[in-house]
Amino acid sequence: MHYRTDYHIHTTFSDGKALPEEYIAPAIAAGISELGFSEHLSLYKEDQDWVMNPENV
Repeated sequence: MHYRTDYHIHTTFSDGKALPEEYIAPAIAAGISELGFSEHLSLYKEDQDWVMNPENV
């Protein structure tokens, strides 16, 4: 049996564009049975726009 999975999803908790719950319906529609969220855990530096500002945690 084959499963469609995606274990490399980023959310707004790091550099993604959506909240975790916003990925569920599209995943079901695409036939994906398992999701795994993997975030970047970087220290905030004001000159880098790819890390999450601590104020957003």
